[in-house]
Amino acid sequence: MTTKKYRIEVGIPTVTALLLREAGASEPSGDPQHKKVGDISLESIIKVTLMVKPKLTAKTLKSAIKTILGTARSIGLTVNGKDPKDVIKEVESGQYDDLIAKYEAEWQRS
Repeated sequence: MTTKKYRIEVGIPTVTALLLREAGASEPSGDPQHKKVGDISLESIIKVTLMVKPKLTAKTLKSAIKTILGTARSIGLTVNGKDPKDVIKEVESGQYDDLIAKYEAEWQRS
């Protein structure tokens, strides 16, 4: 008698799927420059960044956040009511360093 073995692995959803869920949007924008599908907080961006860390090649939390902000922009989301491109500049300028520092330990652990 032969026994078949199966192995089921639950993977991490795509960045797009996680961002859309956080924003409460059903699908990405077909025209992200002109048609926005939702707004998301920077804290939600950080949460998604931490969830998908195994998929990312970024060395630092800050650079990973900028990657996820780029994805948000490409699917038609705004972040804190702003274009994610502007939020990337604000992240680079250090405007959110205090918020990012709150999650730094979790980034290091995972």
